[in-house]
Amino acid sequence: MNAPTLYLHNDPFYACLYKTGIPDRLRDSFDDDAEDNLEAYISASAPSTLYGFRMDVGRWIAACKVSGASPVSPKARDVRDYIRVFEAGRKPSTVKRMIANIGVLTSGILGNTNVCLTKVVRAEMKRLRRERGSQHKQALAIRQLGAVASMDDPALPFSIERMLAVLEPNKSLFAIRGKLILSLGGDTGRRNSEYRLANFGHIRPAANGSGTFHVDRSKTDQEGNGIVRFVSKRTMRYLAEWRAARIATGEIITDESPLLVGLSCHHRVGKRLCHVGYHIALRWAVRKALTILSVDHPELVGLIDTILVRISGHSFRVGMVEDLITAGESIATICIEGGWETSAMPLIYGRNIDARNGACARLRGKLGDG
Repeated sequence: MNAPTLYLHNDPFYACLYKTGIPDRLRDSFDDDAEDNLEAYISASAPSTLYGFRMDVGRWIAACKVSGASPVSPKARDVRDYIRVFEAGRKPSTVKRMIANIGVLTSGILGNTNVCLTKVVRAEMKRLRRERGSQHKQALAIRQLGAVASMDDPALPFSIERMLAVLEPNKSLFAIRGKLILSLGGDTGRRNSEYRLANFGHIRPAANGSGTFHVDRSKTDQEGNGIVRFVSKRTMRYLAEWRAARIATGEIITDESPLLVGLSCHHRVGKRLCHVGYHIALRWAVRKALTILSVDHPELVGLIDTILVRISGHSFRVGMVEDLITAGESIATICIEGGWETSAMPLIYGRNIDARNGACARLRGKLGDG
């Protein structure tokens, strides 16, 4: 079988097509300006942006092949019909991204009319948001003390404090890695991609035993200005334990060594954690801790699976916002700590906080009627 033309061509333009998932049979749709636009789009986009573009454009072109619509210069009704077919089982935000990437292809790169902005398409998206709502499904918050009404309250079973306490005696590689993930996530409230890309050298010790987590680049910092976040003495202790455990396996640890790595069932150290691997590691730690806690808290038995399904890479960020609100921090402080330029996301993350943590509840408590 002959290899696709894409792999036989030495033209750099075909490498651009490969990176964006645009099939080489659409080569004739690109003039000189479109080629420049494509190259500029690739050079200015983050890897995750290009990944989403490839997925969305691939679906769009496959659908056009079935419907007979032009993938490069569609009619508004073609995009509307595409929404009606592909909206099933998808969030409005996902459909919105898919439609936006169609506009990038047809208008931003090829220079054709962007029919995704027409009244027909916008009305269809409005219908979809009205029927299903536009809010994301909230990740379950992983908080320092759990869903407490006050930071002076004792820690609840599902909390970083209690989970770390029961995992403390466990010295397996899985448990040590889990303790580090829980403690570092609770300290910094960053995105899972930032933890996965971190090396040992990104966590630096301070004179008093605490430390700092240096994030070179993030989702909202594509230019690489970098941010620095506080790391507790507890996390630094788990980091030292994690380093020693990996050195004991024969691994040579340097500042460039990946912080979080996969582990085999035989406790062999693997490569840097991927997106799925991070979720598996986080959920392993939570399941292990809650299973131990369920001995004294039988009510947890039927909740463990529900909790595991709802936690995600954003659980630490949601938990950080809820903890800071409970601690009485201002919205400006929360935005600075989370790296948000506006208050939109903190307000979304904090919208489901327990009513006992709200401002009115704190007011009534100060008035003696809490």
